[in-house]
Amino acid sequence: FEVGLSVTEANTNTSSWYAGFGSTTTTGFLQNSGAPPASYSGAMFWKAQGAMALSWQTSNATTQNTTATTLAVTSGTQYMLGMYINPNDGVTALVTPYISSYSRTAPLLTNLVSPALGNAPTLNLTIASLASMFFQFGVRTASASAETISVDFAQVVAFR
Repeated sequence: FEVGLSVTEANTNTSSWYAGFGSTTTTGFLQNSGAPPASYSGAMFWKAQGAMALSWQTSNATTQNTTATTLAVTSGTQYMLGMYINPNDGVTALVTPYISSYSRTAPLLTNLVSPALGNAPTLNLTIASLASMFFQFGVRTASASAETISVDFAQVVAFR
């Protein structure tokens, strides 16, 4: 998947936001802390309230692999978040993320994180008993101020 988005925080560090694949489709995907649920199937980028750091996680129920502080993010900056999910050996998938910044006014991408740099490593995802996953993104506020998520593009491509 790939999504181009920006989140503008009315009060710095008060919003939480996420983008990726998840099996939970009800409102309130993020916990009060801003982290993904303790149990879901998926692969997710997220930024928790009280921090300006993007984290990365794969999850099969309660078996979760997390890389905290993948990237320091800035309110209002456009980010392209994406991942490749390789079924690998049919038992453990390999999920590789990538993150770039871009400008709506110039066709320029700046590579911020790549697996080759070691900042956002490929994480394992056990395939057995994996629930159906859906592409999703959202923002959660922890204040009375409006926190705005703007999505410029979103795409999911699958091969069989």
